[in-house]
Formats: sequence, C-alpha cells, structure tokens
Amino acid sequence: MNAEAKGLWLGLLGVAMFAHDADDAPGRRPGGRPQLPPLFVTAGRAALAGLLSIAYLAATGAPPEAAGHWPALAISAAGTVIGFPLFLGLALREVDAMHAAVVTGVLPLATAVAAAAWLRQRPSAGFWLCAVAGCALVIAFAVHQGGGRLVVADALLLAAVAKRAIATWPVPSSQRRCAPSR
Repeated sequence: MNAEAKGLWLGLLGVAMFAHDADDAPGRRPGGRPQLPPLFVTAGRAALAGLLSIAYLAATGAPPEAAGHWPALAISAAGTVIGFPLFLGLALREVDAMHAAVVTGVLPLATAVAAAAWLRQRPSAGFWLCAVAGCALVIAFAVHQGGGRLVVADALLLAAVAKRAIATWPVPSSQRRCAPSR
C-alpha cells in the first residue's frame, strides 16, 4: 500500500474512532444530559490517542522529534488535543450536537485567518467576502437558536474554534524543518 493510501486509511480510522453524534453517545443519561465530565472525556481521548501514537511510532521505528519542534508541537497539542475537545464538551452540556456542528462550522474560516496572519499571506477579496458571509450565517443561526441572543455555550464553541485555529499557527514553520520522508 502506498503512503497516500495508508494515510487516507489511517485518517478514516481516526474519524471512525472519534466521530459520533454526542446526543447518542453511550456516556449520556436517559434524559439526554452527559454522564461523564468533559475534562474526563478530554483526558481519556488524549491518553488513548497518545498511546496509539506511541505504539505506531514504536512499530514504524520513527526517530524522536528534534528538540526545536517541541514548542510548536506543544502549542498544537494544547489547542487540538486539549482546548478544542474540552470547550466542545462543556458546550455540549448546554446545546445539542447539531447546534454545535453549525457553530463550529466557522473553524475553516478561523484556521484560514490564523494561517494568513502567521504566514503573512493575503487571500483574495472574494475569499474574505465568502468567508465573512458564511460566518454571518453561522452567527445568525446561533442567535436564532438562542432565542434572539448568543448563549454561554456559543462562547464556549467559539473558544473551541479559536483554540483549534491558533493551534495551527506554529505547524507550518515546524513542517518546513522536517525531513520530506516524515
């Protein structure tokens, strides 16, 4: 199996492991309220992902990361492994998964803004026009669902998006230092 196909299958496995409708998750009480605390779920997911990563790296014999990459990896992990799932879990205690999915739909915009700022790029005016229009639709949805106002859960969802978007800032400069085979 070539490297691209292997990467796609591993990505599909990751999505299958962690993607589910939070309203139907086994850790929910019959009334629909979550049974497990978001911090516990976040820590459990991070631990499982870490153990699987260690096993994969050991099985492939990958060398350890260079010391210069650790700060960028720490920032990325803080947003991706801890911040995003924790804020999302806290928000899902107050809103349903569909609401959360729509509000976190601004993640591509937030990531593009973060990358443009970090890499000093200038996307076209058409990109920004479409991005702002999409963001306005998401905010309008959240306000409509919140009875004419944004609710605390919306702030938690936007914090999750911000943590995830900021987690991408150090990655491009770190990737430029990596060997092509990695």
